[in-house]
Amino acid sequence: MVVNSCSNPTEFPFTMMKKYRIEHHLDSNNELRIRLLENYDKGEIIVKPKDPKEDFKNLPNDVLVVKVKRGSKIKNLMGFVEKSLRDISVRHMVFSGCGDAIEKTISCVEITKAKFKGLHQITKLSVLSVQEFWEPKNPDLDRLQVTREIPTVSILLCKDRLDSSELGYQAPTKVNRTPKKSYKRKKTDYKPRSDQGEKQSFEEKIAKE
Repeated sequence: MVVNSCSNPTEFPFTMMKKYRIEHHLDSNNELRIRLLENYDKGEIIVKPKDPKEDFKNLPNDVLVVKVKRGSKIKNLMGFVEKSLRDISVRHMVFSGCGDAIEKTISCVEITKAKFKGLHQITKLSVLSVQEFWEPKNPDLDRLQVTREIPTVSILLCKDRLDSSELGYQAPTKVNRTPKKSYKRKKTDYKPRSDQGEKQSFEEKIAKE
């Protein structure tokens, strides 16, 4: 028996990470999962490997790939990224992440674009297929195969111009070079009259009368 745990895995925009987490949580606690634990033992797990470079055209064979995982430290990743991109010969870099690591992957890309201006970007969404096999405790039951499809993201950053007609293309962020206006308050030469001066003027007025 084959069970597919993701009814519509391809619809996964970045703004729906919260929805994915809710669905993932419900899926891990639904009736099917409970029945599996009661009647089956978890067996072999097969993950179909996916090369993130396959999502992009005409990439060099030695392109650098930054694989972001749930437990990855952004500081450590960015240390490698910055050191690599300072090399003139490095023109391309691919960031990839899946599931709960997608947000961290996007954060690394945004930090990189802020530090290195003029980078062209292409973003691709896909799914990673994971097959779980469950062995029955009762000989009368069949072996189960559960297929999970986890959303993944691959983001290409390039120092050179990319095909703007490519789906997922994003042009470099324009830098605003307009000087900011100064709103500093101008100094004035106004000096308030002293009490002594007012007193003398009053005495002179009385003397004249």
